[in-house]
Amino acid sequence: MMKARHTLPWKTMLSKRSFLTEQPVTLCVLPLYHIYALNVTMGATMYCGGKIVMLPKFEPKSFIEALETYKPTFLHLAPPLLAFCADHDGVTPEMFSRVNYML
Repeated sequence: MMKARHTLPWKTMLSKRSFLTEQPVTLCVLPLYHIYALNVTMGATMYCGGKIVMLPKFEPKSFIEALETYKPTFLHLAPPLLAFCADHDGVTPEMFSRVNYML
């Protein structure tokens, strides 16, 4: 566990260098106890001084409202969320106009 703990800052910095070139805005629906959400989504965004919009859980209405209101520049979406964005009538391409990266 010691090695994994010491690699977290490096992974955060590498994430920042690889896909965040401006001050990011992201929606975080992933649980923060999951290492990907904690390290890549939150860590890299905070490292850049970005804005994290936390949604306590996924609800279609609040997710769509957050896309419209906060206009994220990058998104980390699990496959079911990506499928929701592709299939739901309430999600339009204009909501992703500022998104540079979606992982």
